Amino acid sequence: MNLQTLAARQFGLRAHPLHAPPAQCLPLPAPGTITALLGDSGAGKSRALVAMALANPPARTLTAPPDLPVPQLFDGLAPQDALRTLAACGLADGRLWALRSSQLSAGEQQRLALALALCGAPPGTLLLADEWDCHLDADSARALAENLHRLARARQLRVVVTTHNPQRLPWLAPARVFRLAGRLQPVPVPAPRHLADELTFTPGRLSDWAQFAPWHYLGTGRPGPTAAVWLARLHGQAVGLALFAFPLLLLGARRGVLPASCETRQVLQQGATELNRQVRALSRIVVDPRLRGCGVAGRLLRFALPRLEVPFVECLAQMGEYSGFLHGAGFERAGTVAPPRAVLALRQFLATRNLDAQALLDPAARAQACADCPGLSAKLSALLKSRIETGHGSLRRGSGGDADAALTSALSRLHAAPAYFLWRRHV
Repeated sequence: MNLQTLAARQFGLRAHPLHAPPAQCLPLPAPGTITALLGDSGAGKSRALVAMALANPPARTLTAPPDLPVPQLFDGLAPQDALRTLAACGLADGRLWALRSSQLSAGEQQRLALALALCGAPPGTLLLADEWDCHLDADSARALAENLHRLARARQLRVVVTTHNPQRLPWLAPARVFRLAGRLQPVPVPAPRHLADELTFTPGRLSDWAQFAPWHYLGTGRPGPTAAVWLARLHGQAVGLALFAFPLLLLGARRGVLPASCETRQVLQQGATELNRQVRALSRIVVDPRLRGCGVAGRLLRFALPRLEVPFVECLAQMGEYSGFLHGAGFERAGTVAPPRAVLALRQFLATRNLDAQALLDPAARAQACADCPGLSAKLSALLKSRIETGHGSLRRGSGGDADAALTSALSRLHAAPAYFLWRRHV
């Protein structure tokens, strides 16, 4: 006897169809807009989404990502599109890409599910998000709601979400809201709100870096000489940091972009006085992971940049091609940073001997390779001596003076191609 038979005998139970509103009762959102469906647990919200998916193929749904390394989840998809989608969903953080999905926080897992659903989705795609805000704290849910709204508008998606928490709707900014309580009832749409409007900005100190360092892909190493620090605060709590440094002395990407007095030849001949007078460098911009994707970085930079009192601010950005906040803050891409000679020489050396830079990241394997391959040790020493922080080299200060750690850091970014971005003060 199975459970169904036992239940029928004990309680006289018979199968009853579960009623949910037919899909045509939920209007299909217009491209670029969100429809929200409210209702208590058990009201039939999930069944309504299932019916809508069946009636409007091929709909996409937010589902928990498989427990695999994050990059592996995007196998078979265009890598450039995957990077842009991860950045748009608030996951422009190489630190996370070395983890499995199960090692991410609840908010990061929801963002990852969103990225997987959106990667390669054409305009007009129907996206269904059932209880998208469950298990999230208030700030994380509001940030994710705003991010979802921005993505729907930017990518012209048709989005339908369910939630039992109407307090989140102002940040979601839906075009239409319905409540499911036996039947479908239209509900007034709340006025939209934006987390960035609740931010305040204050000067910071270098010591504030300690709070944000664990969230930066370069790790907790101490930044170089610092010229200014600005903080974004939400309800008094620091949630974003922009750290500005004095410019690097020798950077070929400035040639033809900045005034001649700031270029390498002039700096070598006359010193760095004029360069330091005219230029600052954005060396770190970090946002609390809970609030990424809702404009905190862009708003912080738009506040801080005019207050630096220099005509130019430059930035070397690894994710500059894929993340749009620099453009939103007024930066323009002005070129690509050329690799130092030591990097080019090591790349050629490894290629001609069929050696992989990834295999050299382990210090023990690196020592063995140096013993087996004459000349490799000299090439690695030349790489370590590079004192220009371009994403290719490595500064000893970022590794606490540990030569092995500095060399591992340099090798891990051997094939990096950072873009050169420039902000110009407009009078």
